[in-house]
Amino acid sequence: MPGKKPSEWRAHIEHLQQIDCENNVDLTYRLEQILTTNGHGLLDTNKAQGINENFNKIRTVIKEWSKGQSDLLLSGSMMLDAFTTDSDVDTICVSPENIQADQFFGTVPCHQKFDEKCRNDDSLFCRLCFHPEVHSLQRIQSNWVPLIRLKLISFDHEIDIVFASIPGEQQIDADDLRQKNILTKIEEMIEKLDNKIKLLKEEEEDRNDQASLKNAKEQMLKSLRSLAGYHSNLKLLEMVKKNNNFHKLLLLLKLWAKSNYIYNNVMGFFNGTSLGVLAAKIVLLYPEATVPFLLERFFFTYSSWEWPLPVQIAEIRPNSSLNWNAWDEQKHLLSQYGSGGAYSNLMLPVITPGFPESNSTYLINWQTTKIIKNALDEAFKLFHSSKSGNEKLSMLFEQQIKFHEKYSQYFAITCVASDSNMFNEFCGFVVTRIRVQLTRLNDCTRDDVDFCHVILLNGCPPYTAQKYTKISSKIYCKTWLVGVKKKNDTQIQSQKSNVGGQLQQNDNKLKKELDDIIVNSYKFIGLGGGRRGGANLNLAEQKIQKHFARNNLFQGTDEADNQRDFVNLESKYIDKHKVADLI
Repeated sequence: MPGKKPSEWRAHIEHLQQIDCENNVDLTYRLEQILTTNGHGLLDTNKAQGINENFNKIRTVIKEWSKGQSDLLLSGSMMLDAFTTDSDVDTICVSPENIQADQFFGTVPCHQKFDEKCRNDDSLFCRLCFHPEVHSLQRIQSNWVPLIRLKLISFDHEIDIVFASIPGEQQIDADDLRQKNILTKIEEMIEKLDNKIKLLKEEEEDRNDQASLKNAKEQMLKSLRSLAGYHSNLKLLEMVKKNNNFHKLLLLLKLWAKSNYIYNNVMGFFNGTSLGVLAAKIVLLYPEATVPFLLERFFFTYSSWEWPLPVQIAEIRPNSSLNWNAWDEQKHLLSQYGSGGAYSNLMLPVITPGFPESNSTYLINWQTTKIIKNALDEAFKLFHSSKSGNEKLSMLFEQQIKFHEKYSQYFAITCVASDSNMFNEFCGFVVTRIRVQLTRLNDCTRDDVDFCHVILLNGCPPYTAQKYTKISSKIYCKTWLVGVKKKNDTQIQSQKSNVGGQLQQNDNKLKKELDDIIVNSYKFIGLGGGRRGGANLNLAEQKIQKHFARNNLFQGTDEADNQRDFVNLESKYIDKHKVADLI
């Protein structure tokens, strides 16, 4: 058990190894049925071929753009054989040192107004902008790991491309890497980046041009982070030794997390990386076990884990300032949110095995911890109930309570814009702020409230669509639904019909404590000196800035609501009877 000495832990695990596999064949078959029915089965040949064909289209563009010097590698869920119907295709563009991030991302917008500039720009971003099959394109440079995100006309999945420039390399060839020991070669690249970062740190202390050195070091760190995710997957796959049960367990855990609405990294829940490490830990402890046994052990292990004891599957690399440690993360949390703040403690750390190690659940907070622990506990209790094996699996994966039935009170957060670039810019910022703001919102932190639970919806609420389609022929919209868990909710009941006035009053509070705070943060960080330090605004940012200025000028009049270029953030409580209509 967690807390035991290593020798005691090994003895405990050996004692618990699966011996009796009777009836597990039927349950294994049932689990495979559940995966297939819910779009989480192992990839068939046709689907895998389609993904690889579209991957190769982008790989060809990168080869042409870099004159054969760079290459593209598949990462993420495709690499782990855990791709699902709603997965993104994660990739990494690895380049030699003469190709830098500014050549990858470029600076010119992908917009008709800048066609001539983009045609003369030698960046990969502009090359993709003019690709006939690319119909959606974003550069997301404010992320911890910056990336280009795109969609192809004939392909249902988004493709994310992160970037790494490797010191001392003249040419990168993925086919050549695969013919050699790819793990060893990637580790050599990581070593080169690590050594270069150390050298830049030393030079930064001795030289006057610290700004340029700091920028160079930051670019190296971003390359290292990009490569670290790929390295982690390689290490993980090496450790599980192509155990097919690992892939099935990971797919089942993804399905379980999604059916419990706890699969969304940005909102502070699990993602594929964290579930991959958690699943690998169980497979390593029980290497000969069947999938049903592994599933039961997963919920037993993590429902009783002594959090915040980190979950690890590899030793942390010693003697490096870049490796993960609990103390540094705690200091970072304290510096960001202050002592006693909602984020000031480690919650459910799950450490990736690749260098530099990182906490894949860093965004989990005190609210989402409660929700995740509740789901783990419920699954553990179900497995130890008197129900039959088939009943347990059906209840775990197919009979979960729908989100609109879970809570007694709900509000929706809607971000809307008049064009795709403004939408990506403004609503892309909003999505990073919701998680934090919910931990500070009075309606989520009152004494009678246990937590708030947020999910992303598809599409736009009818009331928003009706309002803005009068102004713009096309709107871009993203909505999050938040369920409020009351401490005294012993049974979820329908709200009374006389709640209209109370909801209106709460809407006013939401505007002040949620919408206004996020918008003001964007004005400072997105449009002010908080992020760019006075750098020129791009076209979308200029339009948003004009929109806010016009709003201030015509506040409270029809003119404020009738702008051709607009963004808006609006939160409002939803009558419980109408929540199902939004989902």
